[in-house]
Amino acid sequence: MRVFLTGASSLPGSRTEDRLLIEIHGRLPDRTVVEVSQGESDPAARTTLAPGSRELHAAGPGTSGPRALGTLVHDGQLPPEVGVLLIRPAVDPLGVVRGLDPLRPLVVAMPWAHDAPELGARPEALADVAAFLGPRGFSQVALVRHGDEFPVLQLGGLAARPGDRGQALFVHERVLADLLPFLHDAAGELQSAVVDRALELREQAELRLDHIAELTRRHDRRLVVRLRRRWLGPRIGTLRQHAPRPLAIPARYRRLTEIRNPPRIALVTPTLNAARFVERTVQSVLAQKYPALEYVIQDGVSRDGTLAILDPYRHAIASVVSEPDRGQADAITRGFARTTGEILAWLGADDLLLPGSLHYVADFFTRHPDVDVVYGHRVLIDADDREIGRWVLPPHDSAILSWGDFVPQETLFWRRRLWERVGATLDRTFQFAMDWELLLRFRAAGARFARLPRFLGAFRVHDAQKTTAQMTGRGHLEMARLREREHGRRVPIGEVSRRLRPYYLRHIAYQGLYRVGLLRY
Repeated sequence: MRVFLTGASSLPGSRTEDRLLIEIHGRLPDRTVVEVSQGESDPAARTTLAPGSRELHAAGPGTSGPRALGTLVHDGQLPPEVGVLLIRPAVDPLGVVRGLDPLRPLVVAMPWAHDAPELGARPEALADVAAFLGPRGFSQVALVRHGDEFPVLQLGGLAARPGDRGQALFVHERVLADLLPFLHDAAGELQSAVVDRALELREQAELRLDHIAELTRRHDRRLVVRLRRRWLGPRIGTLRQHAPRPLAIPARYRRLTEIRNPPRIALVTPTLNAARFVERTVQSVLAQKYPALEYVIQDGVSRDGTLAILDPYRHAIASVVSEPDRGQADAITRGFARTTGEILAWLGADDLLLPGSLHYVADFFTRHPDVDVVYGHRVLIDADDREIGRWVLPPHDSAILSWGDFVPQETLFWRRRLWERVGATLDRTFQFAMDWELLLRFRAAGARFARLPRFLGAFRVHDAQKTTAQMTGRGHLEMARLREREHGRRVPIGEVSRRLRPYYLRHIAYQGLYRVGLLRY
């Protein structure tokens, strides 16, 4: 093992991960870099650092093995605090970080590769390093991931696919607040590059479809119309997208994230004559096995056997209350008033939580204390729990909330501090768009939103549901009322369509990338 020390102000490199590390290095209060590489055959050990770097004695007299970096601090060869610790391929990263004390780097960087150990550590080794460094102040992991054509910056997760490679950056809490805005911006820029490429592909696809249309004009133009709608049309807003098929859940969703001191989640399900589906809803919640769940069912005096169906589950539910209310918004507000959890959400009596969602959301909130509201992608299911579509959403855009609400309510979670800041109540004058009204109040209160890269919930589509039955009546009136409140005037539907078009285009890009496998959630 070879150890180098440099005070150079920059690191060379042209790849995405190299440029990112250069930017991070330039923002650190300490510019010292320690590099650990393996053996004389490693060219990186000789060429990575700028002139003036010096090699340290990494093996003690009479020893055959490498010394821990911490001993180099005791010997005076290393300062106790450095900016970047760079661990090269072929070096055991866990062995290096276990020997750090009392060396305190601000950033630990290491290459990784899913199935090419000569290029970097495997994901399992990264997980071991994360488990070791996490309790020692490295609460944020930034993963540069190359998969297929597009590099992405993944914050807070180590998920990878066969063939993926890149660089892992473990950031210490001492500089996290300064670096986090830059990391979010960098992730957004890479996502924008993916979207730009997707839009180029979309334009190419449109040209090809136009060519097909010209060739088939005298045969069957209806086929072209169907192809265009299927591949280039938006999916959000469409509740029945394809024929029913079995609901497919990735196996990784069932691998629960371990959380030390998990935050309490208060989840409310309002019910009124919900006997047909409520048991499946309750089962999806209890199957989460979340250790700090405060589950409340607020019933509006059902008369169809709903309460009898709930009886076998009362031991696992914090509260089941049946009392008259003034509608769903009132019932949900009453339910939250019975809770103390620091994270809040409600789940309709016919919808489902997908496996592992509560652990995933709690872990994200724990690692991102600055985020107030989160939501995810949506799966659409029919009355028999069969999948009939999916909504893949682009990253959050607060400005679009002035014109429309595409946040899937069954995937929405927020912090109690924000709930109390906006009055701790839903607007009882709304029965359809009360979630949109709440989101607008959240935005006005300065909330920070995040769209999570995961399907969190399943929205059930059936003939008797409120969303379908009220969309053409009260729903449109409530939505028009919210737009008028936001803009101080009545907003023509044509203007709404124009304002929503950029969001639709981003959605089409993300949905297309997901469908062809370039994005995985």
